[in-house]
Amino acid sequence: MPRDARAASLAVLDAVLGGRDHALAVRLADGTTWGDPARAAATLVLRVPGALRAMLGRGGERTLAAAYVRGAFDVEGDLEAVFPAADALLADGRPGAQAVLRVARLLRTLPPPALAEAGRGPALLTGRRRTPGRDRAAAAYAYDLPPAFYGLFLDSRLLYSCAYYRRPDDDLETAQAQKLDLVCRKLRLRPGQRLLDLGCGWGALSLHAALHYGADVVGVTNSSVQAAHARAVIAAAGAAERCRILDADWRALDDPAGFDRIASVAMLEHVGADGLAAYLALARRLLRPGGALLCHAIARAGDAPERSGAGFLQDWIFPDAELVPVPQLYAAAEAAGSSCATPSRCGSTTS
Repeated sequence: MPRDARAASLAVLDAVLGGRDHALAVRLADGTTWGDPARAAATLVLRVPGALRAMLGRGGERTLAAAYVRGAFDVEGDLEAVFPAADALLADGRPGAQAVLRVARLLRTLPPPALAEAGRGPALLTGRRRTPGRDRAAAAYAYDLPPAFYGLFLDSRLLYSCAYYRRPDDDLETAQAQKLDLVCRKLRLRPGQRLLDLGCGWGALSLHAALHYGADVVGVTNSSVQAAHARAVIAAAGAAERCRILDADWRALDDPAGFDRIASVAMLEHVGADGLAAYLALARRLLRPGGALLCHAIARAGDAPERSGAGFLQDWIFPDAELVPVPQLYAAAEAAGSSCATPSRCGSTTS
C-alpha cells in the first residue's frame, strides 16, 4: 500500500470516526490499524488501498452497499457493533462544508479500487410501484434463486420469518417448528377448516397446517421458484390432496367458498402502505363469517421516522419492501370495516 494512500486513509478515518465513543477498529489493506483492535468488538477490514474511496463516494448507503458486495471491505467480530458507530454519525448530523471538502480531497488521493464483479447487480425495477407486474419482478429478484442458496442460512423448511424460541437452548429447527405451531394455535385452527396461507413462501406453514392440524390449505406466492419448491415438498410429504399452492398475485385471488382462517406471515412488508387497504379488503372478502386473520409482519413504531430513498435492503435484498407503522395498520383495519382493531381482538401480531 503506498505511503500516501495509507496516510490519506488514516486521515479520513480520523475525520469521520475520530473522537467518538465506539467499539470499532479498522485494519487497512497493508495491515496498518486504526483504533485498538484489542478493545474493539468489531474490526472494519479494508481489503484494497482505495476501499474508503469506494465506500464514501457519492451515493450514500447505496455506494457503501455496492462497495461491500464487491469486496472492498468486510467486518470481523461482532457485526452489530458496527451500527452504533453509524448511528453516532447520523445523530451528530452532517459534518460542516469544510470538513466534507477536506474528506473529499483526501478520498481523491486514494487509488481507484480494483473490485470484483458483483455477480447480479442491484434490483433495477421499472414501472409503477404496487402494480402486479412490478411486484412480480420484485418477488423474482428476492426469491427466484435456487432454494439451496437459502438453505445456507435458513432452517431446513426455508422459513424466512423470525423463529419462536421458548428455551435459550432451542436450535433454529426447533424454534421454527414452534413458530409454525404458534401461528396455528393463535388461529385456533381445527381439522377440516380452510386456511389461506397468504404469502406462503416455500410452503412450510401450508404443509404444517395440513399435516398437524388437518386443515385444507391454499398457499399463495408471487414467486414461481417458491411455488415449484413448495409443491414438490408437499407432494413428497403426501399432502397434495389437502394442500394446494398457487403461483399468483394476491390481488387476483378469488375463491367463492371462502376461508375459515387466513395466515399472512412476512407478507405485509411486500404490500406496503399503498396496498394496505386493498390487502385488508381482500382478507375481509375471503373470510367466512366468524373467520380470523393472523397478520405477522415487521413493522415500525408510529413515531419512528421513515427512511427516504433506496438503500442496501431495497437495492440488493427486498426491492420495494416497506414497513407499515403499527397505528396505520390498525387504522386501516378499522377503515376496512373489521371489528378487529387491536392485537388481542384480531389475532394480528407485529415484530
